[in-house]
Amino acid sequence: MPKAKQYGYKPVFYDPEKEELEQRSMQDHTKTNNEYSYKEHIKGSFQKNKSKARNADIRKANIRLIVIIVGLTALALFFLFS
Repeated sequence: MPKAKQYGYKPVFYDPEKEELEQRSMQDHTKTNNEYSYKEHIKGSFQKNKSKARNADIRKANIRLIVIIVGLTALALFFLFS
C-alpha cells in the first residue's frame, strides 16, 4: 500500500514585537560597524507610516460620524418642535 504524500510546510507567524526587536538589533549592529542598511530603514519607515495613516483615517471617520449624528439630531429636533 502506498504511503500518503508528506509536505515540508512550516507555518510562519508574524510577531510585531519580535520583528521590532530584530530591527533594533540590526540597527545597533550596523551602527557599530559604521554601515547603513537602507533596506531595514525603508522597511521600518513603511511600517511606521502605515500605522500613522491608519490612525489618521480612523480619526477622520470618527469625526465624520460625530458630525452626521449631531446633524441628524438637530434636524430631528427642528422637525419635532416646529
